[in-house]
Amino acid sequence: MGVTSNADLRANRYERLAMMARAFTSEIGAEEITRIVVQQGMAGMNASGGALLFVDGGLARSVVAVGSTARSVLRMEQDAGRESMPLDRANPICQAIRESEEIWITDREEGLRRFADLRLASPVTQGWVAIPLLGRGR
Repeated sequence: MGVTSNADLRANRYERLAMMARAFTSEIGAEEITRIVVQQGMAGMNASGGALLFVDGGLARSVVAVGSTARSVLRMEQDAGRESMPLDRANPICQAIRESEEIWITDREEGLRRFADLRLASPVTQGWVAIPLLGRGR
């Protein structure tokens, strides 16, 4: 395994930003743009999955979910008995939304201790990050 230089990291970051800029200025649909944003976020964190959820009426609804996160989000939605999650659920996504703060969990055992819903996540998942994106004052 080689060492990645700061210049390589910056070049990779600029390449991802350029891809997102091309997506925003092309004639592709909103869903594809959202998928690109999620995939680039995953690449930036070397993640095996990612998702973007919108909040509407006290529910978090998955718009795009990719990789291992797609299966986990689907299980959490099904466990809630619907196609979305009530924001009172015990998972990093809902807590990040409720508190408008990032949640970073780097240890599977810590995640399972803190959030009951993570029992529904893929057993190979070792960490979780939930970052609320605020818009329109929320």
